[in-house]
Amino acid sequence: MSRDSGSLGPFADRKVADAPATAVPRERTAAFPRILLAAFLGVAALFGGMLCVSALAALRRDPSVSASLLGVAANHTGVLIASLALIMILSRVQPARYGLRAPTRFPILPLLLLACGISAAASLLAAVLPGKGLTIIEAYTLPQTVAFVWIYASIAEETLTRGLIQGFLAPLRDRGTRIGRQFLSLPVIVAAAFFAAMHLALFTMGIDPFTILQIVAFAFAIGLVAGHYRERSGSLLPAILVHALANATGWAMDLLLK
Repeated sequence: MSRDSGSLGPFADRKVADAPATAVPRERTAAFPRILLAAFLGVAALFGGMLCVSALAALRRDPSVSASLLGVAANHTGVLIASLALIMILSRVQPARYGLRAPTRFPILPLLLLACGISAAASLLAAVLPGKGLTIIEAYTLPQTVAFVWIYASIAEETLTRGLIQGFLAPLRDRGTRIGRQFLSLPVIVAAAFFAAMHLALFTMGIDPFTILQIVAFAFAIGLVAGHYRERSGSLLPAILVHALANATGWAMDLLLK
């Protein structure tokens, strides 16, 4: 691929890849402002989660509540509410193009294999790399883990990343890059990168840097899979399924390896 073929360096535009060089600057200036605005929207939704946690801490008069299961649930609730509110505003109360719709047909077996396979591989790799693991989850009971880590966190985080951010970036979906025969669009990549960066917040919970870096890399890989199926199906449901399966597989692998 030539350096002048895409508007974003390696991120080629499938429709304008063979266009004359004079068309490139216009496309380049159109993409980056939208990406920056998408990042701003994502941060605004995350701020909604912080507001919920702060309100909970004030009501309970206990700043340490933010690290508890109740605080985590409050954070996800704030993120979910803020994401849905922004989606409704941006879509003018027509949220289907942001993934809030039933999915079209998509191959379920590859989805299962990718989500579980990537998660299992990440757990095996984490077992031989430095890092103490995500110790905060070890305090949760199985029902709490299923309800709040596998299901609720997946719904809230996918609504933010694959719903709000990827949906807002949908006009850029003809641009992207190829990995082998697979095309990954720019919205999928940006949403996956934002999803991975979100996990840097684990630094505030006392998680060691080696574990956080492993989680960030794993989140980016899972984000690419979730984003691909979100784009392919037009719905958030496959992305939520990928997310939940990855979390469940990681939990099961950690249990087996211990």
